Amino acid sequence: MGVTNESGSRGSAPHLYLLKSESDSFDETPAVRSLSLDLSTELRVRIAESGMDVDDLLARCYFHRFDKGSILRAAVSGGADSLALVVLAKVAGLEVVAHNVDHQIRKESSLEADMVEEQLRPLAVKLVRHKVKVNPGPNLEERARQARYSTLPDDISTGHTADDQVETVLYNLVRGGGLKGLGAMELSVRHPILGVRKYETDAICASVGLIPLTDPSNRDPGIVRNRVRNEVIPLLCDVAKRDVVPIIYRTSVLLRKDQEIVSDVLSKFSPNTLKELRECPPHVASMWIRAKVFEVTDLQLSWFHTQKCLEVVQGGPAATSLPLGYLLLRKSGSLKVQLPNKELVNLV
Repeated sequence: MGVTNESGSRGSAPHLYLLKSESDSFDETPAVRSLSLDLSTELRVRIAESGMDVDDLLARCYFHRFDKGSILRAAVSGGADSLALVVLAKVAGLEVVAHNVDHQIRKESSLEADMVEEQLRPLAVKLVRHKVKVNPGPNLEERARQARYSTLPDDISTGHTADDQVETVLYNLVRGGGLKGLGAMELSVRHPILGVRKYETDAICASVGLIPLTDPSNRDPGIVRNRVRNEVIPLLCDVAKRDVVPIIYRTSVLLRKDQEIVSDVLSKFSPNTLKELRECPPHVASMWIRAKVFEVTDLQLSWFHTQKCLEVVQGGPAATSLPLGYLLLRKSGSLKVQLPNKELVNLV
């Protein structure tokens, strides 16, 4: 099987499978809500007994901004980060519904969903299963991400951590990303544990007796993000003689704030014609193009693609290719984005 446990043994932590639910039903009944309250206390105690400051962990999360009694919909792959997301949400007193996506890339992927469901059962968390089809080929990681989010609820929460944030910042940097790319993710409903470290999610799972799954593709050196995570960040820590993750994380927060100011300025810039867009300063035009293309496609354009777009705006080539099958084109005095399904979306 291509999926293994993070550890060969369960260790000394009491296993959550010993916690028996009084009902297999996940209906919103008083009995289930009572169980959730008892479970929240039990989880808090076990995490604290492992030496972690639970209040500090929760202070770095977004849960306190959720409305009381609201339900957190969590994307759960079975890895340590997504399991820790569920645990911390339960500690914070939230109801959780987990969503798992089977990309059908590996033969054993359906078994992984069974294992995730088994892990979640003692947490009294319902698992909703989704299946998408991602064919082999280039840009597999990005196509899988798009397929995953196309089937998940719009208000889904993910288990991205501070380490993932730094990985994303560096990945976007080498791709020529601008302010938005270097600001990366934001602590929010979508990323409620972004302020937590990867080593902490591992420790949270161990403290409550959960055994995370390991995705073998995370060790594939053919995936650029894996090399950033497994080689670049450790090398930067070695060169700097310190843990660079908190430093780069704080920088990303500053850049995101800068991006918010730029976005506010751009929101007041609204060219009505292609001629007006041509007449504005090139840097303003490039920021406007990146913002509009992201709004339509969710693509974060690199410097290279931005320059190609500017050439189209300025009367050069009539069209330029964008990643993942999108196209920017000039047609009948307008600037449009052609979607992979050939639908045209007007920008100006």
